[in-house]
Amino acid sequence: MGIISNANKVRIGIVAVLVLTIVLLPGITDSGKNLEVSENIFAVSDTSGIDMIVLNSGKGEIIIKNRSGEWYAGNTEIDDALRQVLLAVINKVNVKRQIPDSQAEEAMKQLQENGIQVSVFKGDNKVKEFIAGGNENRTISYMAQPDYSEIYIVNIPGYQDYVTGIFGLDRLAWKSKAFYKGDPRTLKSFAIINNEGDTAVKIKGSGVYFSVKDLNGKLDSTRMDQYLGALFNLRVDTHLNPENYPEYASFIENNNPAFSYIIDDISYESPRIIDFYPVPQRQGFYFTQMGEDLAIFRQNDVEQLIVPAEFFRKENSNQSLF
Repeated sequence: MGIISNANKVRIGIVAVLVLTIVLLPGITDSGKNLEVSENIFAVSDTSGIDMIVLNSGKGEIIIKNRSGEWYAGNTEIDDALRQVLLAVINKVNVKRQIPDSQAEEAMKQLQENGIQVSVFKGDNKVKEFIAGGNENRTISYMAQPDYSEIYIVNIPGYQDYVTGIFGLDRLAWKSKAFYKGDPRTLKSFAIINNEGDTAVKIKGSGVYFSVKDLNGKLDSTRMDQYLGALFNLRVDTHLNPENYPEYASFIENNNPAFSYIIDDISYESPRIIDFYPVPQRQGFYFTQMGEDLAIFRQNDVEQLIVPAEFFRKENSNQSLF
């Protein structure tokens, strides 16, 4: 089984292209429409004030809620890029045309069996509700009124892929990809050790900046800023449910980690140790346990932080972070 299922590839693949489309192509419109309803009947023209979106399907309910400026799916913080896409789809989705009679029966079947009921709230006020889904091949997006009285083909002008896929993401797909949400003001220390306990690099807060263990010479602040930027921007590639991947637990039980990150932050009661293991039978990736789930990282992303102390020495250009 691959790290990312084909279904999740289809769903997650909409994000980057859709963001670009929404930002760069807002003025493109479709031609040749002949609608008896407003093309914006499913859209929320003003998304400010939306604080809850409920996604109901045969697989269960996902409640996406704003809690004091942070967005969560249940008790899990969601990825901010996906939040932006979700609100953008709700704001910009257009009715392209009504389902032709020849496709109405199949569209109804698909929505009833696989559709997601989307409810959008501003406070206690439900401002929009509809059923979202698509054809069996996930190439055409459908939306319907909650009673299925009318079904329409929808899109976002300038974007021709599966728009409604965003509503079908599962809990792990929504989960934030951020690895560490600290910053230079909250980071007390960061170290990397190998599986024998040898320290590869250790930086520590020192006054208003950082010091580096075993550094002989003056610290290059540009190098340090570059390094901290790589740490703070490190992102999870994919989240996995460990119940579906028992071989990962077996690998942890029978092997030492390849290396470990140790992060101490002012918000932590004690330093956190994150052990990284190579993904079994797959090159180019590492995994670790993060809470109840597994987190997969690209090899280059996590290894780029393994540098000698000399990397940080001023006027030393022989070491490279990337």
